[in-house]
Amino acid sequence: MDKVSLRLALDNSPKQTIGVMEEEIKDLILELAAGQYEVSGNIAYWLGTLSARLTAFYSTRLISLAFFTVPNGPKVDYEHAHDA
Repeated sequence: MDKVSLRLALDNSPKQTIGVMEEEIKDLILELAAGQYEVSGNIAYWLGTLSARLTAFYSTRLISLAFFTVPNGPKVDYEHAHDA
C-alpha cells in the first residue's frame, strides 16, 4: 500500500477502528514473542504483558481519580472557577 492510499484509508476510517488495529498489533507482537520458545522471546512476552497490565492499572486509576472521587481542593477555588 503506498502512502497516498494509506493516508486516505486512515482519513476515512473512524478513530475507534485505528484503536482496534493498534490492539490487534500489540496482541500479535506478544503472540509472536511467546511463540519463539527462546529466552529472548519469553522475556519479551513477559515484559510486554507486564507493561500492558501496568497500563490497564494506571488507566483505571486515572479514571477513578478523575471522575469518581471527591475533589481535594478548597471549596472556594471550585466556586470561583470559570470555563476557559
